[in-house]
Amino acid sequence: MGEEGGGVLTLFANNIQPQLIPVEINLEGWPLFSRRKSSSEKVIEVGQSIKTEDGQQIEQLWRVAASHDYSVPGPFDEDVFVGVMALVKSRGGMPKDGKIRFSTYELVKVLGKGKRGSTYQKVRESLDRIAATSYYSENAFYVLGDESLESYRFTLWTVHLSRARSKDGRSAEHHTLRFDDIIIRSYNSGYLKLLDTELYFALKIPLAKALYRLVDQRRRGTLSWSVDVHALRDLLAMSQSYRAPSRIWEVLTSAHKVLKREKFLESATIDGNTVRYRVHPDYAKGWYAEAGELGSQVSASVLSEDAVRSLVDNGVWPKRARKLVEGYGPEKAFHALDILSVRGDVGNRGAYVAQVVETGDPEELEEMSRYIAVSRGDIGSSTPASVQLSLTQDDPEPSLDPAQAVPQLDPEAHDIWENALDDFCGNDTQKLWFNGLVATSCSDGSLEVYAPNSFARDYVEEKFRSGLEESLARVLGYSCTLYLVAMQ
Repeated sequence: MGEEGGGVLTLFANNIQPQLIPVEINLEGWPLFSRRKSSSEKVIEVGQSIKTEDGQQIEQLWRVAASHDYSVPGPFDEDVFVGVMALVKSRGGMPKDGKIRFSTYELVKVLGKGKRGSTYQKVRESLDRIAATSYYSENAFYVLGDESLESYRFTLWTVHLSRARSKDGRSAEHHTLRFDDIIIRSYNSGYLKLLDTELYFALKIPLAKALYRLVDQRRRGTLSWSVDVHALRDLLAMSQSYRAPSRIWEVLTSAHKVLKREKFLESATIDGNTVRYRVHPDYAKGWYAEAGELGSQVSASVLSEDAVRSLVDNGVWPKRARKLVEGYGPEKAFHALDILSVRGDVGNRGAYVAQVVETGDPEELEEMSRYIAVSRGDIGSSTPASVQLSLTQDDPEPSLDPAQAVPQLDPEAHDIWENALDDFCGNDTQKLWFNGLVATSCSDGSLEVYAPNSFARDYVEEKFRSGLEESLARVLGYSCTLYLVAMQ
């Protein structure tokens, strides 16, 4: 054996790496590592705003600060971090004292790197660079036990690198790494998700690795996630010089291609400043199928905790969010959040989504959630992503892809359609079925309405047409035929 290999046992039985490893959720949703080319970068800073259930706005800040000796950790350091978390799993989980003992040889083996002296030195430097980096969370670190967003200043770990000669003269390593108390508490409280290391290390583009980790955390157990394109840039710690949405999207293109090829992403779309990711259904199914005993311990609690956190992020008080998830289930909470995402201007988001969870029919919410996903192009339909139309005083024309035919909006038809919907729908939630449908003309006892795509048209046609025509007759005082046309 070489210098690094003396007396070191094989890490995993039959040389198989642990594919699914538990990782702390907070650390997956904020940037720990830089994507920028500059080797002298010293600070990463990301801020965002969230609203509480009572309408108050909370400002969140996440800052990564390098030490005097190093720059901010980068892509190679991210690999080392994931490798260390794999070591934690191989040791049976996070020890109570947060300490794990290992050799560089073991870690290099997990990373799948070449066993060269330069690689060993690079890994040691990475461990030290991460240890020297300071992280600051302001209202951004969720504490499961307290159900609160806290402010902390911490490091990921401290590390003691030790090399000595054994009695037979061979080199032996006994490195000791200890995680910060905050990480130990959060990990052992069960605020965890599973990370697929086989997929992660198969990705050869660093930005694809970072995007995989971010999307897999932020989707919170669902199949889709939407985010502002500039917020996405910041969460991925990309260069601030990428200002135009088209430029940011261009830089992300290679990562999207890789993640689609690996069947993690089914789709990646951008509409204005909004980016939407849809995770491949086969990945989600395989994820739970392969989780086995580990998944039974982690996935159920992760889904519930993700639902609680998602409700909190949308303004529901933590205690009420937990009661909602415990009482109605995480799936219903996620369906309500899907509805909230297309609801438009809601004065009190937290109160609205809580009411939907409490009063909505579970089967109808599930059906509506799928309808929303297909209508906006997130999942299986023969049509591309939906086109959203709006009719306001400031913007009387619909917003459509220039390549598509733009239907001419008729203000009179619009008023008739809105009055018919008010008559037909029992509540605002039910009215969401018709989000994106626009009346374009009325004449000779008929009303023409454009739907975003053929799926939306066919669904409304089959489920609601007869009832809508009855409402139109009540509004107009005479019978009216409804014609539904798909824009795509």
